[in-house]
Amino acid sequence: LGGLRYERTEVESDAVRSTGGVLTPVSNSGSYGAWMPSLHLEWKPMQDLIVRAAWTNTIGRPDYGSLAATENLSFDGSQATLSRGNPDLKARESRGLDLSVEYYPRDGMVSLAVFSKEIENEIFTLSSTQTLDVGRGPESVLVSTPRNAESAKIRGVEFAVQQAFTFLPEPFDGFGFNGNITWLDTEFTFLTSAGPRVTGLYQQPEITTNESIYYQRGPFEARVSHNYIGGQLETINDANPNSDQYWKGRHLFDASVSWRFNDNLTVFVEGQNLSNTGRQEVTGPGRRYLQEWANYGRTYWVGAALNF
Repeated sequence: LGGLRYERTEVESDAVRSTGGVLTPVSNSGSYGAWMPSLHLEWKPMQDLIVRAAWTNTIGRPDYGSLAATENLSFDGSQATLSRGNPDLKARESRGLDLSVEYYPRDGMVSLAVFSKEIENEIFTLSSTQTLDVGRGPESVLVSTPRNAESAKIRGVEFAVQQAFTFLPEPFDGFGFNGNITWLDTEFTFLTSAGPRVTGLYQQPEITTNESIYYQRGPFEARVSHNYIGGQLETINDANPNSDQYWKGRHLFDASVSWRFNDNLTVFVEGQNLSNTGRQEVTGPGRRYLQEWANYGRTYWVGAALNF
Protein backbone atom coordinates (compact mmCIF):
# COMPACT_ATOMS: atom_id res chain seq x y z
CA LEU A 1 0.00 0.00 0.00
CA GLY A 2 1.51 3.29 -1.12
CA GLY A 3 0.40 6.88 -0.87
CA LEU A 4 1.35 10.48 -1.43
CA ARG A 5 -0.05 13.38 0.57
CA TYR A 6 0.54 17.11 0.33
CA GLU A 7 -0.18 19.48 3.20
CA ARG A 8 0.02 23.26 3.16
CA THR A 9 -0.03 25.25 6.39
CA GLU A 10 -0.56 28.98 6.86
CA VAL A 11 0.26 30.65 10.18
CA GLU A 12 -0.72 34.07 11.55
CA SER A 13 0.09 35.33 15.04
CA ASP A 14 -0.77 38.60 16.81
CA ALA A 15 0.38 39.35 20.34
CA VAL A 16 1.84 41.99 22.63
CA ARG A 17 5.47 41.85 23.75
CA SER A 18 7.02 43.79 26.63
CA THR A 19 10.44 45.31 25.91
CA GLY A 20 11.99 47.47 28.61
CA GLY A 21 8.59 47.98 30.18
CA VAL A 22 7.06 49.14 26.86
CA LEU A 23 4.24 47.07 25.33
CA THR A 24 4.65 46.58 21.59
CA PRO A 25 2.24 44.81 19.19
CA VAL A 26 3.90 41.90 17.42
CA SER A 27 2.55 40.23 14.28
CA ASN A 28 3.91 37.28 12.36
CA SER A 29 2.75 35.23 9.41
CA GLY A 30 4.10 32.52 7.17
CA SER A 31 3.27 29.42 5.20
CA TYR A 32 4.89 26.16 4.18
CA GLY A 33 4.03 23.00 2.30
CA ALA A 34 5.25 19.41 2.45
CA TRP A 35 4.98 16.31 0.28
CA MET A 36 4.70 13.13 2.34
CA PRO A 37 5.07 9.83 0.45
CA SER A 38 4.60 6.53 2.27
CA LEU A 39 4.79 2.82 1.56
CA HIS A 40 3.39 -0.04 3.68
CA LEU A 41 4.12 -3.71 2.94
CA GLU A 42 2.69 -6.85 4.52
CA TRP A 43 3.74 -10.48 4.02
CA LYS A 44 2.01 -13.49 5.57
CA PRO A 45 4.30 -16.53 5.20
CA MET A 46 2.09 -18.59 7.54
CA GLN A 47 -1.45 -18.32 8.88
CA ASP A 48 -0.31 -17.08 12.29
CA LEU A 49 2.77 -15.08 11.22
CA ILE A 50 2.80 -11.57 9.72
CA VAL A 51 5.80 -9.52 8.58
CA ARG A 52 5.28 -5.79 8.09
CA ALA A 53 7.52 -3.04 6.69
CA ALA A 54 6.85 0.67 6.30
CA TRP A 55 8.53 3.80 4.93
CA THR A 56 6.91 7.03 6.06
CA ASN A 57 7.40 10.79 5.84
CA THR A 58 5.58 13.00 8.34
CA ILE A 59 5.48 16.53 9.71
CA GLY A 60 4.72 17.72 13.24
CA ARG A 61 3.49 21.27 13.61
CA PRO A 62 4.41 23.40 16.65
CA ASP A 63 1.53 23.94 19.07
CA TYR A 64 -0.11 27.34 19.27
CA GLY A 65 1.46 28.21 22.60
CA SER A 66 4.95 27.72 21.17
CA LEU A 67 4.23 29.76 18.02
CA ALA A 68 2.44 32.75 19.54
CA ALA A 69 4.66 35.78 20.20
CA THR A 70 3.61 35.89 23.85
CA GLU A 71 5.46 36.14 27.15
CA ASN A 72 4.64 34.55 30.50
CA LEU A 73 6.47 35.89 33.55
CA SER A 74 6.59 34.04 36.87
CA PHE A 75 8.57 34.40 40.10
CA ASP A 76 9.81 31.12 41.57
CA GLY A 77 11.99 31.80 44.57
CA SER A 78 14.62 34.47 44.04
CA GLN A 79 14.87 34.32 40.23
CA ALA A 80 12.24 35.46 37.75
CA THR A 81 11.35 33.06 34.92
CA LEU A 82 10.19 34.25 31.50
CA SER A 83 8.68 31.91 28.90
CA ARG A 84 8.54 33.25 25.35
CA GLY A 85 6.86 31.92 22.23
CA ASN A 86 8.70 31.74 18.92
CA PRO A 87 6.70 32.70 15.79
CA ASP A 88 9.63 31.58 13.61
CA LEU A 89 9.38 27.91 14.60
CA LYS A 90 9.38 25.46 11.72
CA ALA A 91 7.44 22.20 11.62
CA ARG A 92 9.48 19.10 12.45
CA GLU A 93 9.93 16.73 9.50
CA SER A 94 10.67 13.03 9.85
CA ARG A 95 11.61 10.09 7.64
CA GLY A 96 11.07 6.67 9.15
CA LEU A 97 11.66 2.99 8.43
CA ASP A 98 9.86 0.26 10.41
CA LEU A 99 10.09 -3.53 10.30
CA SER A 100 8.07 -5.89 12.51
CA VAL A 101 7.32 -9.59 12.91
CA GLU A 102 4.08 -10.66 14.61
CA TYR A 103 3.25 -14.18 15.73
CA TYR A 104 -0.27 -15.10 16.84
CA PRO A 105 -0.44 -18.27 18.95
CA ARG A 106 -3.75 -19.35 20.46
CA ASP A 107 -5.33 -16.42 22.36
CA GLY A 108 -2.10 -14.43 22.25
CA MET A 109 0.39 -12.35 20.31
CA VAL A 110 4.17 -11.93 20.28
CA SER A 111 5.80 -9.17 18.26
CA LEU A 112 9.26 -7.77 17.65
CA ALA A 113 9.79 -4.46 15.87
CA VAL A 114 12.84 -2.42 14.89
CA PHE A 115 12.61 1.13 13.67
CA SER A 116 14.72 4.07 12.56
CA LYS A 117 13.74 7.72 12.25
CA GLU A 118 15.57 10.87 11.19
CA ILE A 119 14.08 14.21 12.21
CA GLU A 120 14.81 17.72 10.96
CA ASN A 121 13.77 20.84 12.87
CA GLU A 122 12.93 18.93 16.04
CA ILE A 123 11.39 21.32 18.58
CA PHE A 124 12.91 21.77 22.04
CA THR A 125 13.05 24.44 24.75
CA LEU A 126 16.33 26.28 25.38
CA SER A 127 16.88 28.14 28.66
CA SER A 128 19.35 30.99 29.17
CA THR A 129 20.04 33.56 31.87
CA GLN A 130 19.62 37.16 30.71
CA THR A 131 19.65 40.56 32.41
CA LEU A 132 16.22 42.12 31.91
CA ASP A 133 13.93 44.66 33.53
CA VAL A 134 10.71 42.86 34.42
CA GLY A 135 9.33 45.64 36.57
CA ARG A 136 11.80 45.53 39.48
CA GLY A 137 14.82 47.05 37.75
CA PRO A 138 17.54 45.12 35.87
CA GLU A 139 17.92 41.59 37.21
CA SER A 140 18.94 38.07 36.23
CA VAL A 141 16.02 36.32 34.49
CA LEU A 142 15.80 32.70 33.31
CA VAL A 143 14.38 32.92 29.77
CA SER A 144 12.94 29.79 28.09
CA THR A 145 12.16 29.79 24.36
CA PRO A 146 11.19 26.97 21.97
CA ARG A 147 13.74 26.45 19.20
CA ASN A 148 14.35 24.20 16.21
CA ALA A 149 17.22 21.74 16.56
CA GLU A 150 19.63 20.87 13.79
CA SER A 151 18.82 17.17 13.64
CA ALA A 152 17.69 14.15 15.62
CA LYS A 153 18.09 10.41 15.08
CA ILE A 154 16.19 7.56 16.71
CA ARG A 155 16.97 3.85 16.55
CA GLY A 156 14.77 1.51 18.54
CA VAL A 157 13.54 -1.99 19.33
CA GLU A 158 10.13 -2.89 20.75
CA PHE A 159 9.09 -6.28 22.11
CA ALA A 160 5.46 -7.00 23.04
CA VAL A 161 3.58 -10.02 24.44
CA GLN A 162 -0.13 -10.64 24.99
CA GLN A 163 -1.45 -13.97 26.28
CA ALA A 164 -4.73 -15.15 27.75
CA PHE A 165 -4.09 -18.28 29.87
CA THR A 166 -7.10 -20.15 28.51
CA PHE A 167 -5.05 -23.37 28.47
CA LEU A 168 -5.10 -23.50 32.30
CA PRO A 169 -7.81 -25.44 34.17
CA GLU A 170 -10.75 -23.58 35.68
CA PRO A 171 -10.86 -21.15 37.41
CA PHE A 172 -7.29 -20.14 36.47
CA ASP A 173 -8.14 -19.87 32.77
CA GLY A 174 -9.32 -16.31 33.44
CA PHE A 175 -5.79 -15.04 33.99
CA GLY A 176 -3.84 -13.20 31.31
CA PHE A 177 -0.80 -11.03 30.73
CA ASN A 178 0.20 -8.27 28.36
CA GLY A 179 3.37 -6.23 28.31
CA ASN A 180 5.82 -4.37 26.14
CA ILE A 181 9.28 -2.88 26.40
CA THR A 182 10.94 -0.29 24.17
CA TRP A 183 14.66 0.49 23.96
CA LEU A 184 15.85 3.65 22.19
CA ASP A 185 19.25 4.87 21.01
CA THR A 186 18.97 8.57 20.18
CA GLU A 187 21.15 11.43 19.01
CA PHE A 188 20.09 15.07 19.27
CA THR A 189 22.10 17.94 17.71
CA PHE A 190 21.28 21.58 18.43
CA LEU A 191 22.94 25.00 18.55
CA THR A 192 23.72 26.98 21.70
CA SER A 193 25.58 30.23 22.32
CA ALA A 194 28.73 28.13 22.84
CA GLY A 195 28.30 26.20 19.58
CA PRO A 196 26.66 22.89 18.59
CA ARG A 197 25.90 20.25 21.22
CA VAL A 198 24.99 16.58 20.94
CA THR A 199 22.92 14.76 23.58
CA GLY A 200 20.21 12.13 23.80
CA LEU A 201 16.85 13.18 22.40
CA TYR A 202 15.02 15.87 24.35
CA GLN A 203 12.20 14.58 26.60
CA GLN A 204 12.63 11.00 25.35
CA PRO A 205 13.47 8.17 27.80
CA GLU A 206 15.84 5.46 26.63
CA ILE A 207 13.63 2.69 28.02
CA THR A 208 9.91 2.35 28.79
CA THR A 209 7.96 -0.71 29.89
CA ASN A 210 4.30 -1.58 30.49
CA GLU A 211 3.05 -4.81 32.08
CA SER A 212 -0.40 -5.92 33.22
CA ILE A 213 -1.68 -9.08 34.89
CA TYR A 214 -5.43 -9.47 34.72
CA TYR A 215 -8.18 -11.87 35.70
CA GLN A 216 -11.48 -11.94 33.83
CA ARG A 217 -14.26 -14.41 34.48
CA GLY A 218 -17.92 -13.76 33.84
CA PRO A 219 -18.88 -10.31 35.10
CA PHE A 220 -15.74 -9.93 37.23
CA GLU A 221 -12.49 -8.32 36.08
CA ALA A 222 -9.36 -7.30 38.01
CA ARG A 223 -6.09 -5.84 36.76
CA VAL A 224 -2.71 -4.86 38.24
CA SER A 225 -0.38 -2.79 36.06
CA HIS A 226 3.20 -1.54 36.19
CA ASN A 227 4.75 1.21 34.09
CA TYR A 228 8.40 2.25 34.02
CA ILE A 229 9.55 5.51 32.42
CA GLY A 230 13.30 5.89 32.11
CA GLY A 231 15.29 9.03 32.80
CA GLN A 232 15.13 11.82 30.24
CA LEU A 233 16.52 15.24 29.41
CA GLU A 234 13.92 17.83 30.46
CA THR A 235 15.57 21.30 30.38
CA ILE A 236 18.54 22.44 28.27
CA ASN A 237 20.73 25.29 29.48
CA ASP A 238 22.19 27.48 26.74
CA ALA A 239 25.57 28.24 28.29
CA ASN A 240 26.30 25.44 30.77
CA PRO A 241 25.59 21.74 30.05
CA ASN A 242 26.05 20.98 33.77
CA SER A 243 22.92 23.04 34.42
CA ASP A 244 20.77 20.82 32.20
CA GLN A 245 17.93 19.20 34.13
CA TYR A 246 16.88 15.54 33.89
CA TRP A 247 13.92 13.56 35.15
CA LYS A 248 14.99 10.38 36.89
CA GLY A 249 13.35 7.10 35.93
CA ARG A 250 10.28 6.10 37.93
CA HIS A 251 8.01 3.08 38.51
CA LEU A 252 4.22 3.44 38.68
CA PHE A 253 1.73 0.81 39.88
CA ASP A 254 -2.04 0.89 39.22
CA ALA A 255 -4.90 -1.53 39.96
CA SER A 256 -8.59 -1.83 39.15
CA VAL A 257 -11.54 -4.12 39.96
CA SER A 258 -14.92 -4.08 38.22
CA TRP A 259 -18.21 -6.01 38.22
CA ARG A 260 -20.65 -5.96 35.32
CA PHE A 261 -24.20 -6.37 36.64
CA ASN A 262 -25.74 -6.38 33.16
CA ASP A 263 -25.22 -4.90 29.71
CA ASN A 264 -26.09 -1.45 31.05
CA LEU A 265 -24.35 -1.21 34.44
CA THR A 266 -20.75 -1.77 35.56
CA VAL A 267 -19.31 -0.65 38.90
CA PHE A 268 -15.57 -0.23 39.43
CA VAL A 269 -12.84 0.67 41.90
CA GLU A 270 -9.51 1.99 40.64
CA GLY A 271 -6.25 3.07 42.24
CA GLN A 272 -3.48 5.01 40.51
CA ASN A 273 0.15 5.39 41.60
CA LEU A 274 -0.31 2.93 44.46
CA SER A 275 3.43 3.01 45.13
CA ASN A 276 3.18 6.77 45.81
CA THR A 277 6.03 7.44 43.39
CA GLY A 278 7.05 11.06 42.92
CA ARG A 279 9.02 12.76 40.17
CA GLN A 280 12.64 13.71 40.82
CA GLU A 281 14.50 16.28 38.73
CA VAL A 282 18.30 16.27 38.96
CA THR A 283 21.09 18.46 37.60
CA GLY A 284 24.82 19.12 37.87
CA PRO A 285 27.85 17.01 36.90
CA GLY A 286 26.86 13.38 36.75
CA ARG A 287 23.27 14.41 37.55
CA ARG A 288 24.15 14.24 41.26
CA TYR A 289 22.15 17.16 42.62
CA LEU A 290 18.45 17.07 43.35
CA GLN A 291 16.70 20.05 41.75
CA GLU A 292 13.07 19.24 42.41
CA TRP A 293 10.99 16.49 44.02
CA ALA A 294 7.29 16.50 43.17
CA ASN A 295 5.05 14.09 45.09
CA TYR A 296 1.67 13.46 43.44
CA GLY A 297 0.31 10.98 45.98
CA ARG A 298 -2.14 8.15 45.34
CA THR A 299 -5.46 8.57 43.54
CA TYR A 300 -8.58 6.42 44.01
CA TRP A 301 -11.86 6.24 42.08
CA VAL A 302 -15.15 4.52 42.87
CA GLY A 303 -17.78 4.76 40.19
CA ALA A 304 -20.29 3.26 37.82
CA ALA A 305 -20.47 3.11 34.04
CA LEU A 306 -23.90 3.24 32.41
CA ASN A 307 -24.66 2.21 28.83
CA PHE A 308 -27.88 3.24 27.14
